[in-house]
Amino acid sequence: MQTTLAYQLLRTFTKQDIREARKWLASPYHNQREDLQQLFEQLATTAPEGLPLSREQAWKALFSNQPYDDQQLRLLLSYLYRCLENFLLHREA
Repeated sequence: MQTTLAYQLLRTFTKQDIREARKWLASPYHNQREDLQQLFEQLATTAPEGLPLSREQAWKALFSNQPYDDQQLRLLLSYLYRCLENFLLHREA
């Protein structure tokens, strides 16, 4: 998980950035997927400290009753990265 773009981007966030990104993702205008919010919360608790989180652990936290699906997790990570990029671009404007 540490090699994903979303994780690496979150490693650069301050606590204030994480709070603001959390609000951004909670807005239905910017994000309509609840699983992205849950994935963000998983990564936001581990990324700033550099704690390891495996893909399987992240999947289990999101979808405990479904078998691990690497393709679906990669899609979620990609969506999350795109949302976080949009958050940063909006904040810079």
